[in-house]
Amino acid sequence: MKRMGFLISFLAFFVISAPVTGVSSGKEQFYLKVNSLIEAWDIASAGDMLKKDPDKDELRHLYLLGKIKFFSGEYTKAVELFNRSGVSDEDLFFKLARSSKKFTKNFKELKVANFAVRVHPGKDEILVPYLLSALESIMRAVYEDLDYLPSEPVIVEVYSDLDAFSSVTPLSADSINKTGTVAICLYNRIILSSPRLYLRGYRWLDTVAHEYIHYALARLSGNNVPLWLQEGVAKYEESRWRSGKGGEMESSIKSVLRDSLASGDIVTLEEMGTSFAKLRSARRAALAFAETASMIDYIISIGGLDMLKRVINFFSEEMNEDEVFRRVLNSDRKAFFASWQDHAKKIVKDASSGMNIFHPLLKKDGEKEDLNPEDVPVEKARDYLTLGDLLFARGRLDAAIAEYRKSNMVVSDSPYVLNKLALALIMKKNYREALGYLQKSRELYPGFAPTMVHLSRVYLGLGDDSNLLQALLEANAINPFDPYVHNQLYLLYKRTGDEPRVQIETRALELLKME
Repeated sequence: MKRMGFLISFLAFFVISAPVTGVSSGKEQFYLKVNSLIEAWDIASAGDMLKKDPDKDELRHLYLLGKIKFFSGEYTKAVELFNRSGVSDEDLFFKLARSSKKFTKNFKELKVANFAVRVHPGKDEILVPYLLSALESIMRAVYEDLDYLPSEPVIVEVYSDLDAFSSVTPLSADSINKTGTVAICLYNRIILSSPRLYLRGYRWLDTVAHEYIHYALARLSGNNVPLWLQEGVAKYEESRWRSGKGGEMESSIKSVLRDSLASGDIVTLEEMGTSFAKLRSARRAALAFAETASMIDYIISIGGLDMLKRVINFFSEEMNEDEVFRRVLNSDRKAFFASWQDHAKKIVKDASSGMNIFHPLLKKDGEKEDLNPEDVPVEKARDYLTLGDLLFARGRLDAAIAEYRKSNMVVSDSPYVLNKLALALIMKKNYREALGYLQKSRELYPGFAPTMVHLSRVYLGLGDDSNLLQALLEANAINPFDPYVHNQLYLLYKRTGDEPRVQIETRALELLKME
């Protein structure tokens, strides 16, 4: 479980710093109890308890107070206290506190009742109003389903540099790249990489929802929920805030799960280890999320959300998994996972086979979006697409459309091809036909940002303001750094007289002009 790493770190320091004599076993137990509260992210209780310690200059007191300040997001104070405690420079929390202090030094913070959002000054400030609005909706949805409300502002930090993102977490840059990890909930806060680090952005608002659910589970259970349950609930519930229901699964994810169940090549709980970010590929991580989300769907299918809440509650009492399975599910672990696979096969029985997984693509210096073999996996289709692009660039739209159609006949489920074809049709003002291709792309790969942008062009051409607004908001929830999206939102809000949102979009456009 997550807490083990914290406990080992503290016990190592406890042994090193404890004097041979003069500390009673009662005092040792006192410090261990404070540390266990920190590990459970009950920072307020840990702070209140430590205040009762009369030995304010005792090394372990200083170390624990440093951890409390670190988990509270007070990095400068944490570094100062860790220094005074005499802990090794290689201590995990001391290293993370130094990195967090360094990379958040110039961050701006906006606090509301339940959240404290921190971003680097400049373009990332675009995220703040949308983030705060979504977080309030996310909080309400989680309260309705899991009965959790935060007792103090939840810290959300957005990092605009991958090295910074890696440095404030235990994850290596290699693991982040390999699995497409874009966010993590650790140390009593949500840590998010800016969507502007990626060529097409990513579903950053759903990602924030996913991480907030991790936060809620940690607080509800004292950080005792096992990884598979944490990730499963977070994945199952991540779309709940905007769609009104949990359990949504994209067609491509269903496809991966179907293929893996058929072959028997599933991600085991042992392979999941302590983090999905450490799996060997983005596809493997996507499979693990699909598996665990369908496990939650199975639990809810048996006993509803009440059964899920009972499972979480039993883990909060530090029961082991076998006991939880027996008490709540009237089953053992082996029988549960056999039954889950039967349930999952029903969920994916109509899914297509062999669909691709589109994970966030990091930008490189000066790089623009280009044809990636992963986007169009068949060489013949890529050849048609390349010729279509040459013709499109020369303004020969009819000829380009003909080549795009050929490409689409070879790979009919590529959102890259579908969007190329749709854009050419939009240029010809053939909005209705373009709409059909884009709706297919949206159904297959709803996280593919160009689809939503091109859908907005279709609805703009058709004069359909209601669907135009929805498409623009969905585009913004994937890639919030597209000037076209903010300009169209500005014009739409101006037309409808929504002055507060006009001001938000005016500010967004100003920020996008910054270097």
